[in-house]
Amino acid sequence: MNQLQTRLAAAIVAEDYAKAAKIRDQIKEIVGDGETPALDWGSCGLPEWLSDRVERLGYRFPTEVQREATSVLLGGQDALIRSETGSGKTLSFLVPALASLQYPPDLYPEDLKGPQALIVVPTMELGVQVALLIFKLLGGNLAGGQPGDLANIYTYNGPKAIKVRGILSREEVVMATQTSYLAQAHIVVGTPSNIAQVYAEPSGKQLLHHLRVLVIDEVDECCLSCPEDMAVILEAACGSNRRREEGQLPRLPQTVFVGATQQRHQVDAATEAGWLVDPVEVYPAADRGGGVPSGLKHRYVLCEDARRLAVLTRAIRADLKAYQQQQQQSTPPPSTSPTSESTAETTASSTGGGGSSSETPAAAAAAAAAAAAAVPGGADGEEDLAPRVMVFVNSAEEAVAVAGPLRTVLWEEHRMAVLLPKGEPSVCKGSWFGVDALREDVTVLDLGGGNEEEQAQQTANELAQTTPFSGTDPIRALHSFRDSKSSLLLCTPSASRGLDLPAVSHVYNLGVPPDAVQYLHRAGRAGRMGSTRGGIITTVVSAAELPQLQAIAQELNIRLEQAAEVLPAGKGSAESANVEDTRKDLEDLFTLL
Repeated sequence: MNQLQTRLAAAIVAEDYAKAAKIRDQIKEIVGDGETPALDWGSCGLPEWLSDRVERLGYRFPTEVQREATSVLLGGQDALIRSETGSGKTLSFLVPALASLQYPPDLYPEDLKGPQALIVVPTMELGVQVALLIFKLLGGNLAGGQPGDLANIYTYNGPKAIKVRGILSREEVVMATQTSYLAQAHIVVGTPSNIAQVYAEPSGKQLLHHLRVLVIDEVDECCLSCPEDMAVILEAACGSNRRREEGQLPRLPQTVFVGATQQRHQVDAATEAGWLVDPVEVYPAADRGGGVPSGLKHRYVLCEDARRLAVLTRAIRADLKAYQQQQQQSTPPPSTSPTSESTAETTASSTGGGGSSSETPAAAAAAAAAAAAAVPGGADGEEDLAPRVMVFVNSAEEAVAVAGPLRTVLWEEHRMAVLLPKGEPSVCKGSWFGVDALREDVTVLDLGGGNEEEQAQQTANELAQTTPFSGTDPIRALHSFRDSKSSLLLCTPSASRGLDLPAVSHVYNLGVPPDAVQYLHRAGRAGRMGSTRGGIITTVVSAAELPQLQAIAQELNIRLEQAAEVLPAGKGSAESANVEDTRKDLEDLFTLL
């Protein structure tokens, strides 16, 4: 259903109404002869200004999880929102949350005692993404005043001057506790540790005491990484002590847990503590296949540990070469008409795709990628885009170690960005979540004190020398990949959570992920809502790691295929033994082994 709605939105944007009618009929066949569900936002019970804004931003039709969640949340009930990765969960809670808040003239900013809504996220990068989406939903615009932009500020008819604040960094914690940074803020987005730190200060008590809506996004990761901070937040916002002190019946706020991989024991613990009250589970039937998006191909390549980086680079090159050969076979003869060139120029300028050219084959489709990203409904021409690649390693240290070699050997094929989470490693010992673990999947950047500070600076220097879009500025790295200024994003496990990056076609795992949850979230960066191109998930593993990968595949109910290792030039067929391929393989030999 989600893919059909993506194609329907694209057909309407392209004004191909005959195609749109066919897709509409397909949707009706799936729905059956019973009651037809609301296929547009205007039928979901939202305020007119909000449904109009969502559609103008390009989200023409709500997905199944968005329809169900909107109905439940507008009814004021606590909820558990669960669906496969890439199905549109962020809008499923943001849109009804914005509809539930009070705005002038019912409530003026100067009358606010504290924020009305709090969105808790596990990472700064996801928080920035959520905050920017709220900014756009409330009339903000990031398109730079492009002509013909349907979502420009002059078409926005909703409440004005609504303040959204983030508590996503140390700097913002200081501002929240020592200045009027949070004054008159309607909505706050923050990470558990930063929110708890602000609340611990006398000036931060109002942060959690006047909420109408509390959303925990990627709830399993928030509870795993910061269990004690999450307990503080939930108890302060909606615990039994606060209800008894303030006499709130029925109690506020409305509490919403969101995530593709929610843990039952976490939900049970929150319900027993009174933080969730009779939550309604929003879990569309179409998404109950294990959480992995359909349309993805899963494969693995076997090799020894010492050769895995070389095997990875050859696989990336082979996939890019396969794409180029496919394009050559499907491309019609060049036309003498100047229309195609002028159209490409118009597309690049109208989407804000940067317009700058790139020397790498994969980045050559930057303008087209930006065009697809500009329309969240996707585009049927998306399969024509060059491969957009995410490479996952299992630690920040490994990312630092492989960033330089990867950039060196793939400089002709891809422009690379490196994404490392910014923050401190956290020790989680004992809590009501039953967690006892040391989290090591965070970078050493931005640490304080002694040798750790020196190590952080050394890591930052290494990354800065390796790539212009480095982990020293994760938001810049994300934006470079989103805007197709880079076509390969090297990242650690934290980047697998919630980030919505357009048109990712290939995901590579350098080594087997720690568990099925990690694999699911990494694979979920491809095949997302708004994309019609599917995706290929490739894991480079040793023979000793293969049983663990096969167990993950069985748990997720996915079909795992073995892919043949791409051999160096001269070791395969005679056709592959050309001078250029041999040169690249010799360079790889000296750089990677």
